[in-house]
Amino acid sequence: MEDVSRVVNCQPPHYCIGEQAIVAAGGIEGIKKLVTAFYHNMDTLIEAEPMREIQKGDRGTYIDNLINLFFVWIGGRKSIIQQGYEHMTVFSVAITREQKTAWLFCLQQALDEQDYEELYKRFVMVQLSIYAEMCCQ
Repeated sequence: MEDVSRVVNCQPPHYCIGEQAIVAAGGIEGIKKLVTAFYHNMDTLIEAEPMREIQKGDRGTYIDNLINLFFVWIGGRKSIIQQGYEHMTVFSVAITREQKTAWLFCLQQALDEQDYEELYKRFVMVQLSIYAEMCCQ
C-alpha cells in the first residue's frame, strides 16, 4: 500500500516555531510567490467561483492581507500591527463552508506549485484551515 502522507521524516519540523516557518517558505519573496499563485488560482479555477463572489475589485488589499496573514498566523509575527493595520482579516465578511472549501482548494493548489517540503505544505494547510474555519458563518 502506498504511503499517502508523503511524509518521510519523523523529526519535528524546524518551522513549527515562529520565523522558521517564514524562512521555510522562502522569506517574503517566497510568500509573495505563493500568494501570487493563490490569486492566479482564484482568478482561473472553476472551483474558486464561490470565493470570487466576495473578493471582487482591487486585489491589492486582499494580497497584502494574505501576505500579512502568513507572517502573523504562520510565522507568529506581529507584522500587521507594526505596519499599521488595525485588524487581521483576509475576508471582508464571514464566509460560507462552500467559500472556505474554495479558498482552501486554491491554497492547496498554490502550495503544490511551490518547491516546499511536503510536510511544510501540510503544516501550512492545517494552520490556515484553522483560520478559515474561524471565519466561517
